[in-house]
Amino acid sequence: MKKIGKALSRLIEEPVMTAGYINEEIFELSIFENGDIQAERIFCEQWMRNEYGLKEERLNDDYLREALDIRTEDLDDFIRITNPEQAVDQLSELVRMSIWSISQPIFSTVNPPATEEEITLLESTLNPPFDFPVYLFFDNLFKNE
Repeated sequence: MKKIGKALSRLIEEPVMTAGYINEEIFELSIFENGDIQAERIFCEQWMRNEYGLKEERLNDDYLREALDIRTEDLDDFIRITNPEQAVDQLSELVRMSIWSISQPIFSTVNPPATEEEITLLESTLNPPFDFPVYLFFDNLFKNE
């Protein structure tokens, strides 16, 4: 997912958010702009971080807050979450859009750079009911009921 975010962020003038939910144990949230990662957060239990050596590429909570238009107090609560499912639920609430609603990658195989058709497909698929200037890509965000 990061490759898609990096490539697409080179083509558009808006931040690109990627989100990956891995084995119900890790939720990774990254935001790219101009081909560079600007902010990243990994939500998982401490033992998971230790076991797999997980570390954010770039911690920049101010950028994350601004890009997602999240109040400071809400972001403080959000980044303290260690349970991946709770983090996805909270992010969905903060951005006023269900992240769980997309259960497969929007593009399963995209060779960067993304085409204009792929960007148009993404925009028409999401079409949030408010001004949300961050392009979103999700991977394996499905909830087992």
